[in-house]
Amino acid sequence: MSSVAERLREYFDDHSIEYRIIEHEPAGSADEYHAVLGTRYEQMPKAVFLRCRAKDRTTFAILALQAQKRADLQLVARLLDATDVRLGSREELRDATGCDWGE
Repeated sequence: MSSVAERLREYFDDHSIEYRIIEHEPAGSADEYHAVLGTRYEQMPKAVFLRCRAKDRTTFAILALQAQKRADLQLVARLLDATDVRLGSREELRDATGCDWGE
């Protein structure tokens, strides 16, 4: 399986989407990215990996929001018609997406 970065580059190239690559160390939080890249929090998105339970099944979702904002998991549960929404674990992230935390 190719890396997430490789798949994104391929998608962008295939769809003639302009982009630039900024090389940096992996980071697992908005604060770490802020320290590494020097950007303002309003400029940075963060992705929150969620485990969602609804009736007899468990699914996963990724919520994207501005780095300085907090996720309202009760609102997310209502929007996804889930009975329970929690942060997914690192192991669940790896199993569901093939990505490691901070990647």
